Amino acid sequence: PNDCTQTRLVTALKNAGFDGRFNYLYMPSKFGSQYCKGYGFVNFVTQEDAMALMTGWHGRHLLPVPADWPTLNCSPASIQGLEANLARWNTAKMRRIRNAHHRPLVVTFGVTE
Repeated sequence: PNDCTQTRLVTALKNAGFDGRFNYLYMPSKFGSQYCKGYGFVNFVTQEDAMALMTGWHGRHLLPVPADWPTLNCSPASIQGLEANLARWNTAKMRRIRNAHHRPLVVTFGVTE
């Protein structure tokens, strides 16, 4: 849902058993709010973890929302891997963003950056 934040998505992933199984999460959000634009990217540590999320979440509602809201559409991104995702985000335009709510979440060795 568009009123979802990265924090809510991280909580949902952890509650679903994916804690420690992803190392990058980015939900492009609207400036002036923390709300997302309706899509996001999660990089999983293994392909099996990514498939488990796609199998378990595709076609479902992530959070409690009205039944007539669209369901999740989970699919592989064109960019794969932590390094490739970081490189994609590492541009002069994107580095200017200081608000943590608008930046990707990177998890290394259990520490959130």
